[in-house]
Amino acid sequence: VTSHDLQQPLATIQAYTMFLRDSKLSKEDLKNVRVIESQATFMRELLNNLLDYSRAKKKMPFTELNVRKIVEEVIKTLDAEIERTNAKVKIKNLPEKMVGQERRITQLFRNLISNALKYAKKNPRIEVGCEVKRREYLFWVKDNGIGIERRYYEKIFEPFWKLGKAPGTGMGLAICKTIVKNHGGKIWVESKVGKGSTFYFTIPKRHKS
Repeated sequence: VTSHDLQQPLATIQAYTMFLRDSKLSKEDLKNVRVIESQATFMRELLNNLLDYSRAKKKMPFTELNVRKIVEEVIKTLDAEIERTNAKVKIKNLPEKMVGQERRITQLFRNLISNALKYAKKNPRIEVGCEVKRREYLFWVKDNGIGIERRYYEKIFEPFWKLGKAPGTGMGLAICKTIVKNHGGKIWVESKVGKGSTFYFTIPKRHKS
């Protein structure tokens, strides 16, 4: 099934809800229309995430990347949310030469930084860093958010799983895990409830084809 086939019915529903919203409706009917709009938007996001999850498993060419530049561009795309939450994002020792799948690595950092903003407390402080090891790069995305209980450390990387009633589809970290796995690395979290979380992942220096 193509992306277009999946998205088209939702586009039709959203078009009709926009038409209904502009009509003369009672407050109760308008409330129901907004619920339909909200659910259609959620379904569109879920379909996009499922497509991303499927695509993350497919092979892509490995090329030389500038990780620092990638993260800087990701931060720019999240500028509105960063400004809204009064967040500060610090970059530390990111490599300017690494072999990987550019689109996937970009999505990986976008998902992790977005998560740090999503689960933030007031004035989020986020650090994106790297330590160069002998055989691999050790990356981290650290935040001062709500934290995660130890019993959920593995669970959060499963598809559709999310903490509490947080917004989103619960696919973001599952996509991250797939991307890291396809690069031959590992991803995990260390956290303290109420103090924040650090997501670590490794990318080998040499890619095994």
